[in-house]
Amino acid sequence: MSTSAENHPIFSEFQNIKPTGNPEEINPEQREETLIERFYRERREWETKIKGLASRIKDIDEIASLQVDVYSARQELVEYYHYLVSLIASKNKELRKKKRERIEYYTTGFDYKLDKDQKQMYIMVDLEDLYTSRDALENHMKYIGASMNTVDNIIFGIKHRITLEEYKRRL
Repeated sequence: MSTSAENHPIFSEFQNIKPTGNPEEINPEQREETLIERFYRERREWETKIKGLASRIKDIDEIASLQVDVYSARQELVEYYHYLVSLIASKNKELRKKKRERIEYYTTGFDYKLDKDQKQMYIMVDLEDLYTSRDALENHMKYIGASMNTVDNIIFGIKHRITLEEYKRRL
């Protein structure tokens, strides 16, 4: 059963999630999860999953099923990592477009004449939400990349665990 990355249960439309939020504004039951909150939750889920995989390396009888689970987790991380890369590319495209529009506005349609540095400051303020969500995506992408490296280390550790067990049995 093949599932595309966008339809995978750990993915969703990040464009519809607010980059930041004020929890006091809305009743907690009605409040949508912010991007920062979602990424925090996902990091805790991956942390738990990876710790669970790492702890199973102790039991030699678990190694066969551990190998399957580790490779599955790594594939999920790879797909998710590349999904985040595509979201960052979309966000960068949107940022460039909006930045161009804001430059044009502050150059021709604004009541005051601004120098280059002032325009840049106004644009940064105008596009703060976009920059914040892009930065959150990039930070989460780096975390997922580091998680892939941790899973790779578990894969490497499995080989050494098997070698150690073979050595112990020969004694």
